[in-house]
Amino acid sequence: MRSIVHLYSNKYSEINRFLEKFYCKSNKIIEDYSKVSNSSDESSGYHTKINDKEWKKEYNNPIDIIDIMSALIDNNETYDISMWISLDEGLFIYVNNDNLDDIIKYLYERFPY
Repeated sequence: MRSIVHLYSNKYSEINRFLEKFYCKSNKIIEDYSKVSNSSDESSGYHTKINDKEWKKEYNNPIDIIDIMSALIDNNETYDISMWISLDEGLFIYVNNDNLDDIIKYLYERFPY
């Protein structure tokens, strides 16, 4: 089972603005639906633009979602974006400032690799 990060926003291009800053480049990946990688290997997963207000990425390693979760919560006053993550099929968890630390602790306990 891959872990999934799902981003939602009520503002057009808000997710794209965040992703451009997060990846430090123009985010053409959500425009052409291509398989991309943040490193030299292709194990990081797929980016998918669902529409202008929704985006998701599947991760092979659940620990990898910590970076994007932390970046969004650290900038939650700048971006109007909601984040949901899935670690198990059919179960999504809303990520916010109140539960971020607990989710990170849980990820390291459940997936210690």
